[in-house]
Amino acid sequence: MRQELFTVGKPVPPIYGIEKATGTLRFPADVNLPNMLWMKILRSPHAHAKILDVDAAAAQKLPGVVAILTHNDVPRVLFGPYQNEIYPLDEEVRFVGDTVAAVAAEDWNVAEEAVRAIRVTYHVLPAIHDAESGAKPDAPDAVLNYPEAQEIKAGDIRPETSGTAHWWQNLGNKTVILFVGDVLHDKNDKNM
Repeated sequence: MRQELFTVGKPVPPIYGIEKATGTLRFPADVNLPNMLWMKILRSPHAHAKILDVDAAAAQKLPGVVAILTHNDVPRVLFGPYQNEIYPLDEEVRFVGDTVAAVAAEDWNVAEEAVRAIRVTYHVLPAIHDAESGAKPDAPDAVLNYPEAQEIKAGDIRPETSGTAHWWQNLGNKTVILFVGDVLHDKNDKNM
């Protein structure tokens, strides 16, 4: 005797399909609470650069701007997928779209206007755009300032640890092994 299944082999309407199609479903971006602030991010136009100066004076004068944060305003706390990769705001930008400043304002349009009013002076640095150019002996550094040794936790992957294996537990409680080395020259490495 075959068991009747609830969804397998049957047409299933999309979840919230009618609400999405009619525009009645509320998304997080639709929420507008009293005294809520809106945030906009100023992003780097350069693949690699050092921020020399951030002039936010004109942006701060706009009515409704509550705060503007740059790398000078936040503590140097590492974060990222491995909780130790990058600083949320840093004086070195490493890719087009990297975060330069954050604006909090009482209105989305004011936040947008404030971001456009911020003036940044960059010192553009050489950038690596592909693996082949990055592997050349005369290739520029892709990142100038790695975190200080005391900021790096066990298991971090940094250039000075190349050629070693790193072990840690993931959320599924399975051991993960990651070998770090020179993929162009360590083809006969016994660890790989």
